[in-house]
Amino acid sequence: MFDKQYPDHKWSTIEIHCDEFVELFDKQYPDHKWSTIELKIHRLLVELFQAATKYPPPRGLTHNVQSRALYAVDILLEWRSNGYASSNPKDIYPVVCEVNFSPDCERACLYHSNFFNDIFSCLFLDQSSDLCNMHKLT
Repeated sequence: MFDKQYPDHKWSTIEIHCDEFVELFDKQYPDHKWSTIELKIHRLLVELFQAATKYPPPRGLTHNVQSRALYAVDILLEWRSNGYASSNPKDIYPVVCEVNFSPDCERACLYHSNFFNDIFSCLFLDQSSDLCNMHKLT
């Protein structure tokens, strides 16, 4: 339990672009490549939406061919025992913190000027994910 909370405290942050992050991550954790963790994140996202659509409403989300939605998923990375006696007794796993419908996309637009153009091209114009700068998970 905290004695005091400081909700207006400003944290100084260092902003790192995706490409630079991957390079720094792989250098810091040479036994845990980001590409492997990214695949785990993709699997987790597929499982998340499969679980959300498993049951009919109101328990789950329903299928609607006219629906187009944009979600943001906050993910933490967690160290876990891998259960094997190996040189890497621990592995990194993604954990979902929260999912937001219709998220704030200001930062995405700041770093990717075509962010909304790519999304709309894919969702409404049925362009392939390759042309929309997206990665298809299923």
